[in-house]
Amino acid sequence: METQRTRPMYKAHCKAVHKEDKDETWPNYFSFPPRIGDFVKSESGKIFKIISITHTAKISKGKYGDTQFPKAILGLKKIPTNPKIDAA
Repeated sequence: METQRTRPMYKAHCKAVHKEDKDETWPNYFSFPPRIGDFVKSESGKIFKIISITHTAKISKGKYGDTQFPKAILGLKKIPTNPKIDAA
């Protein structure tokens, strides 16, 4: 029996640069690693460009030692006109 390989999902937290866009709902998982210059579409359909990526880690102290949970924060900037792309 052949098993189908699934693509790993990449978790990231999106943060808009402008305060008026802070209430947008963003995707939390991406099928490809996000890169600067890529586009992200909010739930309302607005398209933003990734302008920065910050990698951090949350450290959880546990009974058997510390555990790190990596986190990527994507800085987003609204683009003046929406390109004709499907940025899902």
